[in-house]
Amino acid sequence: MVDIPGKGKGLVATRAIKAGEQILVEKPVFILSQRQCTEAAVAAAVAKLSPPDRVVFYSLALAGVHEHLGPHYGRFMTNSIEADGQGGLFLVGSRFNNSCAPNV
Repeated sequence: MVDIPGKGKGLVATRAIKAGEQILVEKPVFILSQRQCTEAAVAAAVAKLSPPDRVVFYSLALAGVHEHLGPHYGRFMTNSIEADGQGGLFLVGSRFNNSCAPNV
């Protein structure tokens, strides 16, 4: 994990990664359904995290397009991974640079 100028922290490969190689195994620190996602619900989930995990949560990026959602929900929307109508927040996996068409 390194500082990336203008983008916060990110994970950068230190060697070539082969296609199909597993590079991370991580459980989400919490999962919320789309119906549950509000600023208050995410803040409550964050409050249940350990103090070190809360520090990591607050260090995650908050994209400008999500700032209006609030500091908790906005970070969740910026960094969560969605599957089957639910979003999971991964404190390490969130550090991978990604796009809507991910290649990792």
